[in-house]
Amino acid sequence: MKKTIIALSTLALASTSVSAFDLNPEFFVGGGVGYHHAKFEYKFNEVDEVDGNASGKESNTAKGAAFSVRTGAYLTPNHRVTLTANFTGDNELYKYSDGDLDELKQSEYLASYDYFHYLNSEFSLFGGVTAGIVQNKHTEIWNEETSRVKETHKETDFTYGLQVGAQYKINTNWSADLQYRHMFESSSVSESNSWDTGYYKDTYTVKNHGELTLSVDYRF
Repeated sequence: MKKTIIALSTLALASTSVSAFDLNPEFFVGGGVGYHHAKFEYKFNEVDEVDGNASGKESNTAKGAAFSVRTGAYLTPNHRVTLTANFTGDNELYKYSDGDLDELKQSEYLASYDYFHYLNSEFSLFGGVTAGIVQNKHTEIWNEETSRVKETHKETDFTYGLQVGAQYKINTNWSADLQYRHMFESSSVSESNSWDTGYYKDTYTVKNHGELTLSVDYRF
């Protein structure tokens, strides 16, 4: 709840910063491709009076391609708001020697605000804030004696972050953005069970994720 309030407050402050201007919005639609990464952490703790105790932490980064579609408006030349839908594939987290796999797939639906600083008539720099929802799909695939088993866990959570980038204005209607977006922790799920001699608790956390994206937009 705390991070939700922080992110929404930041977006609210950003939106009120344009209220003093006479708005003459210029709308756009576009899409992009990017290099996506997500840091995944696994903590385990097992207590057993017979077999002994075990605990530890493992972390790895899922990496792969992503694509996005987006729309929005330049409220003034310096202030932009954007709605983005961003999707990754099933990116590999762990690949074990026996052929078992762990994969992570993310789907994001984001609202963002950017402020633009113009270097000249063609090039500009921008930075801003973003917030929305992300669906993390964690898939475990392993081999059993007679078959290959696949188990999927899905969790939809609130997420927020920051982005910076540069824009090249190709002509009156077309522009290209190179942007890096960093999102903070979006999901933490715990599983536990107990038996006569002990118990276990596992926690799966997406600590952060980010993406370097090249987008092309059409203005109208």
